[in-house]
Amino acid sequence: TLAEWGHVDERMHRVIDQAMVRLRDEHPDITEDEALCEAGYEADDFYDKAQPLSQLVTNLFTLGLFHLFEQQLIDFVRMMHTQIDVPQQMPALFDMLDRSLSIDIRSSYTMAPALHELRLAANVVKHAEGPSAGKLQLLRPDLFDHAWLGIGRDARSGRFPLVREPLSGQGLYVSLDDYGLFTKAVEDFWVRLKVDLDRTFA
Repeated sequence: TLAEWGHVDERMHRVIDQAMVRLRDEHPDITEDEALCEAGYEADDFYDKAQPLSQLVTNLFTLGLFHLFEQQLIDFVRMMHTQIDVPQQMPALFDMLDRSLSIDIRSSYTMAPALHELRLAANVVKHAEGPSAGKLQLLRPDLFDHAWLGIGRDARSGRFPLVREPLSGQGLYVSLDDYGLFTKAVEDFWVRLKVDLDRTFA
């Protein structure tokens, strides 16, 4: 599952615990400090290999979540407007829903900012450095920081490193908590839209 892939820190602690047990069995005379030091080396090696893969999976899930939502949105708007061409991007789809239902998604739907962030994050995963990365860095600079790896905004210039390889788990660091919030925003959107549909067509 995504949770199993994402909790690298927890898995790293298990690596340490397992290494400590193995080292004590293999070397009965090893001191606690020596065992802990050796286990730490193994944990560092595990983290270096697992973290990029874990981040890659989370980034890909984020990309997939947005495109699933956008495709569902396209299909829904297409059902409402069978006689006209339907736009293929979320902002224009929101505009059509606003006009059709006399609503304002961006200002009245509380999850709209999170959906905007999700869209930008998906674009960053696909395109790496570019306009979406710049916009997302202003809204969510934490998504470009990784304390363990020492990656983030330069203290002197205030600039972020270029986002080069989000599809290899580098440059964009969506956490499991972030992904959970994005997922909830998608779910909340459809719940709220149903309320507006019921009101409009009651």
